[in-house]
Amino acid sequence: MIALADVAVTVNDSKASASWWTEKLGFAVYTLDGPGGHAVLVAPPGERFVIHLCEGFEPVEPGNTGIAFMSDDIEAMVRRMEAAGVMFTEPLRKTEWGGSAKFADPDGNVFWLVGAPSAFIRRETRRKASRPRAGAKKVKRATPPRPVVAVADAAASQPPPEPSNRWPLATRSLQRWLRPRRLRRTGPNTSRDRVPTQSSGQRLIIGRIASGHGSSSGDDR
Repeated sequence: MIALADVAVTVNDSKASASWWTEKLGFAVYTLDGPGGHAVLVAPPGERFVIHLCEGFEPVEPGNTGIAFMSDDIEAMVRRMEAAGVMFTEPLRKTEWGGSAKFADPDGNVFWLVGAPSAFIRRETRRKASRPRAGAKKVKRATPPRPVVAVADAAASQPPPEPSNRWPLATRSLQRWLRPRRLRRTGPNTSRDRVPTQSSGQRLIIGRIASGHGSSSGDDR
């Protein structure tokens, strides 16, 4: 198991520095191993103690620590800190997303103060690192194809389709229209004739429509 312990900030006097954070910003103080312990940590009320005021291990190196605090009302926070005597190394600069400023502790350690909406601050304070997924990206399992032999066997087991003698509706209408018709006798001298029988060309047209093919032999069938 591994977890973040703290972020060390070197100071000349950890107890004096802890008092400064409490008086100027209202931070809470915590010491490891009970009161009077070596490690002194500070944090805003309700936050986890992660800022370690480290004394005696490394020389103090004044400058930008890269540690940032967030506020949903940065203008009011800057006014309150200035009234408490906090020195700002960079004044408040307002931006579209809020604003930012920089302040320093008595040892010259510089911290950021960032303005952000309340919803953003609440979301970020609840954010936790998730466990990374082990292994590569999950690949979707493919369904194995159906064997070709099984498809062929299934097709062979089906009975062949029965030939259909049903004509399409348009073809039946054309067949009736080309069917030979008798002429009615209109007078004594009118002979009883027939309409000429279907020619090979007519049968060719019918054959093409009935069979659905684009070509025909053209001979009488």
